[in-house]
Amino acid sequence: MTQEPPSMTPEEIEAMKKLLSINASHAAQRFTDLAATWGLGGLRHQLDELVEGLVEHDRPEVATNLVAAIDAYLEEFGPKGVVGQSDTYRDHA
Repeated sequence: MTQEPPSMTPEEIEAMKKLLSINASHAAQRFTDLAATWGLGGLRHQLDELVEGLVEHDRPEVATNLVAAIDAYLEEFGPKGVVGQSDTYRDHA
């Protein structure tokens, strides 16, 4: 004996779609907030300087992969340019 799943009314379906949309919007904003909170822009900038300062065969693969991963994260969720706490205390002289 199998049970039929409860059906939803069109109004309930619309309400569920709105709720899921709001949830997705909040999650995307949280990812953007994390980019700034974690200082991903500053971290990415510092990693890039370290990696670029090495000859290609001396560049740690994990560091170059991390730069690429942070770039992808910031491209999708972060504002353009260097952002976040890590860059705040950096000496720009």
